[in-house]
Amino acid sequence: MRSDAPPLSPICERLPPTERGPATFHLMSAVLGGREGTAMRMLRSAAALLIATPMLAACTTSATCYDWVVYDSVERMHEDATLVVAAGRIEPAGTTTWSGARANLYDVEAAPVGPDGEVREMGLRLRVLSTPETCSGETYPDGDPMLGAHDVDLYLTEEDDGTLRTPTPFRGVGAP
Repeated sequence: MRSDAPPLSPICERLPPTERGPATFHLMSAVLGGREGTAMRMLRSAAALLIATPMLAACTTSATCYDWVVYDSVERMHEDATLVVAAGRIEPAGTTTWSGARANLYDVEAAPVGPDGEVREMGLRLRVLSTPETCSGETYPDGDPMLGAHDVDLYLTEEDDGTLRTPTPFRGVGAP
């Protein structure tokens, strides 16, 4: 040992000189008073926990939490929308996953609404995702605004993949 090296702690001085296992095992054995069986069981338990934790984490779903835009007017929602439509018939079309949360899909029969509010001819058929709440523990804590809706205006945002959705879980469905 070098003369300028710090002294070993009392635990390290008691480590048995052996080549039967790693230093961690010997350190735990010294901490546990030489009970090698207990030290080995603790190491095996710790190793199992380290291996199992990522596997268990893969079984859970994690949703992305958003700070939603708060629209103070229909005009502002209209400005931000990719597409505004007057929806006639809205029918459930299954579910999908959006940002880690279950989301309802709807088939919508609609007509485009221009910036001046003019409704054009009905005839569009769209698949629309009703944006879910992603962090509350419930997908639609106040109810899905599209469920049971008809003869309403929809203010829609287009995702990069072409999916049309309501802009927030709380807004996007309004009176015509």
